[in-house]
Amino acid sequence: MQATGLAIDLVTAFFAATDSDNFSFVTQRYACLTPYRDFGVLAAHPDRYAALPDSARAVCRADLEAVADLITGNRPTYEAVSGASGYARALHAARLLQQWEAYAALPASAGGAFLRDRFMAENVEWLLDQARPNARMMLWAHNQHGTKGPGLMGRHLPTELGADYVNVAQLFGTGAFYAVEQDPRGFGPLQVFQARLVPNNSLERVFTAVGHSLLFDARLIPRAATPPPCCSGPSRCARSAPHSSRAGRSATSFRGCCPMTTTW
Repeated sequence: MQATGLAIDLVTAFFAATDSDNFSFVTQRYACLTPYRDFGVLAAHPDRYAALPDSARAVCRADLEAVADLITGNRPTYEAVSGASGYARALHAARLLQQWEAYAALPASAGGAFLRDRFMAENVEWLLDQARPNARMMLWAHNQHGTKGPGLMGRHLPTELGADYVNVAQLFGTGAFYAVEQDPRGFGPLQVFQARLVPNNSLERVFTAVGHSLLFDARLIPRAATPPPCCSGPSRCARSAPHSSRAGRSATSFRGCCPMTTTW
């Protein structure tokens, strides 16, 4: 839901193949997102969308809803042409665009970040539903999204999945990882970052001294204890080491913790 290009292309291709009479209707309704769609490594710009007048965003929101309603209202006809899985993908792509619009219209300071986490949980549940029954999923989340903190994806998922949701923190002291650079202008391209500095007051420092990778059950830590901070993600540990104790998550935010001596 952070990128619009693929979802727009999927829905328009769906209509080109199943309902060409409404193809122009759909492309016209999605025109409001064209200035903000991503092209390859060029990211979408939700900040620019948020700067639009409320009236303009309301019109765009209604246009996106109209496309979603069109797909929902013609399910038997569309499924007969595209099949159940093709229909489900198109409907979900239309939903992704509605998610992007809602997220882009709401600044992070006004709850946009938590709204994004709620949508992430919704999309995880959708993916799992497509693979059920008896499906299993491993979800790799950046920083604190997988924890059960208020408003985060890891808090929403147990509502649907119950005890089937198990979150595990992965920590490392040195190595490299992929992430996107973020600055006041927005997100940059995906790139490699090096992790070289291990904060003295972090779990990474403790387990680096052990000298090998291991796994422990964070549920065994007494709740009265105050464990050392567990960095909420390798990028935060590597790039914000002096502040990791303030910005990180404790080990008790996870049901398991998997420290590794290095990564790449």
